[in-house]
Amino acid sequence: MRILVDKETGEEFKVQSDISDYLVVAPLPKKLKVIDWSKVADCVPVKRQAGCVSYPSTCLIKRRPGDSLETGVKVAWTGDKCPLPEGVLIKCGLRDWVTPTVARAESVLWRHYGRPSDIIWFEVVGLEEDYCYE
Repeated sequence: MRILVDKETGEEFKVQSDISDYLVVAPLPKKLKVIDWSKVADCVPVKRQAGCVSYPSTCLIKRRPGDSLETGVKVAWTGDKCPLPEGVLIKCGLRDWVTPTVARAESVLWRHYGRPSDIIWFEVVGLEEDYCYE
C-alpha cells in the first residue's frame, strides 16, 4: 500500500489505484489519541456507560469501556495541579471575570496565586477533535 502526504496540510492519503496518468487516492482515517484516564482527578464527574454519574474516588474500578467525562457539571476549584488529561476542553470561571472562558485543560493555570485569573470553577465541555475516550 502506498501512502501520499499533502505537504501543506500533512494529511495522509492511501493510493487506491495507479492507472496511467491518473492517481486515485482516498483520505486515511485520522488516528485519534485516547485521553489518559490515569490523569483524571477524583473531583471530576465520570458518566458511566449505564447512564449514571460517579466520581473516580467512589468506584473500585476507575474506568470501564463506554465511560466518558460528564459535561456541563460545574466543579468548584480551590487550586492544585491540572485535574484533567491532555485533549479535554473546559469552560472555567475565573475569580474576577464575569464571562466564563473556554480553553484546553492543559493550557490554563490551575494553581491559585491570589490573582483575578485564578480558576474558581470548571466544567468539561468535550474533547478536542483529535481525541477520544477509548
